[in-house]
Amino acid sequence: MVNLMRKYQQSLMVFVTFIVIICFVWFYNSNTNPGDRSEADIAGKVYGRPVSGAEFKRMARKLNICQMLRLRELTNGLGSIPRPTARGEGEENYIWNSVVLRHEADVLGIAPTEAEIVEAVQKIPMFVTNGVYDSTKYTQFVQMALAPNGFTTDLLEELVGDSLRLQKIKALLGATDKAAPGEIRAIYVQQYQKTDLSVVRLKLEDFKKDTKISDEDVKKRFEEKKEMLQHPEKRKVKVVAFTLPSATLPLAGKDRVIAMQKLADTASELSVAMTVKDTKLDEAAAKAGATVVETPEFEAIAPPKEIGSAPEAAAAAFKLSSEEPNSDVVTTNNAYYVLQLAGITPAKPKTLDEAKQQLTEELNAERAAEALNLKGGELRKKITEAVAVGKTFADAAKEAGVTPEAFPTFSFAEQKVDQPDAQEIMGRSADLVVGELSDFTATASGGLLIHIDKRLPVDEAGLEKEKTMISGYLENTKKEAAFQQWLKERRIAAGFVEAKG
Repeated sequence: MVNLMRKYQQSLMVFVTFIVIICFVWFYNSNTNPGDRSEADIAGKVYGRPVSGAEFKRMARKLNICQMLRLRELTNGLGSIPRPTARGEGEENYIWNSVVLRHEADVLGIAPTEAEIVEAVQKIPMFVTNGVYDSTKYTQFVQMALAPNGFTTDLLEELVGDSLRLQKIKALLGATDKAAPGEIRAIYVQQYQKTDLSVVRLKLEDFKKDTKISDEDVKKRFEEKKEMLQHPEKRKVKVVAFTLPSATLPLAGKDRVIAMQKLADTASELSVAMTVKDTKLDEAAAKAGATVVETPEFEAIAPPKEIGSAPEAAAAAFKLSSEEPNSDVVTTNNAYYVLQLAGITPAKPKTLDEAKQQLTEELNAERAAEALNLKGGELRKKITEAVAVGKTFADAAKEAGVTPEAFPTFSFAEQKVDQPDAQEIMGRSADLVVGELSDFTATASGGLLIHIDKRLPVDEAGLEKEKTMISGYLENTKKEAAFQQWLKERRIAAGFVEAKG
């Protein structure tokens, strides 16, 4: 009998795996009769049909698969109406809008063909190797992503079908939105016309040197803020780390997944062992083939190397207590950790002497910034008044006691990002006309006044060369805007009602 079992062991395992997958599919697809659902079980209604909480969660798992496939046009297009204002709203938008998309596509008679779906699936980047469809990657995705979530290849075809429906509806809505020559030229000018400008630069450090802070100023600020002036709590923990061994060639792909799963299983076994009363971490770690190290004291914002300098491990350490000293498994990108609390140094108030340097620096920075902004405003006023009576910008600046710096000629298509404060300067220049002086603009190191010296003539040959690209960009933008408006209106027409609570 034993020999017989061994003989058919592989066939039996295949059969059992098949049955498990079928059970998953049945479990996740099973829906109660809508008429039997209680109000508490209803996630919402659309087109007059109640959607149960279980069905809603299943649709949320579909979104997870969609994100794995990187069907961004679909997830972004359906997730942004209405505009998310809180965490999770983008997911809810996608779920309800996918129902609306499918319903409205049916009304319009829009349905992708089987051949279109097959072609689109084979073009998904994660199923492609060296530019060619790779069926092995497709099979791995089905086994490792779809089956564990209770899905079959039907879901893959459904999601790709939705992506194609969205594209077809966008094409239909944008069929008449052709880019006008004036629009094309305006975009080209905005992106490619080159600009010459000058910058008057003020440095915050120069103003800090002239700012004096007295002991009385510091004492007053200390009294105002002493409740917030504290040495932060510190902790130290014992750590058992489960990490991949260093190697000349790091593991990648499936080999890495398998190795990390083994580490996760071992870490989980240790974590479970530590739930048994009076279990010693050193002994349990030794049985797992691991060692225990202890960290130095650290703050929550400064995780030590013993826990991989990982913020999530530090956060777990600061949740431990004398009543619950052992952590669950802490997962990071490259390792798994089990932690045990080894000590707490409570937060304590700072004395005036301990806080003096911090408060002096705060006051110095605040007062220097005030003086900087005041000086910037005064300079702008002097320069604009001098220009108004006929002086050149260069002469007006010199008379005001500053020397403008020439910024290298640039366009937004050819930016000069290697220059100090480049993003602030180029971004602010877009709102200015030739001869205009900007308001004083704060930067990390001080502040700026920006003067537009001239805009160079438009390169007509360059415009002709970029016309097709710009036209495509404008038409896609119009299609997207038309689709978002259409989706907003169709969602209202669907009579969507979200369950309260």
